[in-house]
Amino acid sequence: MSVPLQSDTVDVWRWDLSDSAWDQCATLLSRDEADKAARFRCEHLQAQYRRGRGVLRLILAQYLGRDPASLMLICDAFGKPAVADSPLHFNLSHSSREAILAIARQPVGIDIEYTERADIDVVSLLDLVCHAREKQVLLALDEVDCRLAFYRLWTQKEAYCKALGHGLQKTLSEILILQQPTGRFHIVDSGEAGERQLEIRSLPAPPGYLASLCVSVDVAQVRTYTPTADSEAVLQAADA
Repeated sequence: MSVPLQSDTVDVWRWDLSDSAWDQCATLLSRDEADKAARFRCEHLQAQYRRGRGVLRLILAQYLGRDPASLMLICDAFGKPAVADSPLHFNLSHSSREAILAIARQPVGIDIEYTERADIDVVSLLDLVCHAREKQVLLALDEVDCRLAFYRLWTQKEAYCKALGHGLQKTLSEILILQQPTGRFHIVDSGEAGERQLEIRSLPAPPGYLASLCVSVDVAQVRTYTPTADSEAVLQAADA
């Protein structure tokens, strides 16, 4: 049996990659995924990759009504992921110990970022990431607010690029994000031919993180879940 998902609904799942109880999902990985995990130099990165891919398979399987280990996960030339022989759309992001997954019946993009990295010089990245209007606003802020505003824009633009299926091939400084009275965000993209009916929505995230979702303006409902390391809990959350 598969979990129902309407065309105007997006489901968002977020889980803790530092929870070793998710190691039970490592048996679900394909040989290629297991080999990729083994290539990470640090053991904690190996573990996080296995937990991320294993839980991804576990959740996708609930929507497709399939064995999670049998899913064939593929990527196109731009790195956009898909399940072979399935109309389901999904997008996965992770940063530090948090993973976040969006599942929909139409193209979707999601991003989460850890905002407290001391090795990132935000000001040096403004020209790369920000539109001229955005840069002007950020430079007028104090250091703390500038950092948060920068990461908000970063997650928004990465989510947008992932929804388009371009990865980060686009010039981010050509994209302008404008907040609307509704609290959602409108996208102005001088580098994209034609008008895309997409918008950005902010997502709840733990302290020290920011997350954004890019979806069609027609999406009426975004459901959020935070599963525990128990497959039954995943099933129960999906049925909620």
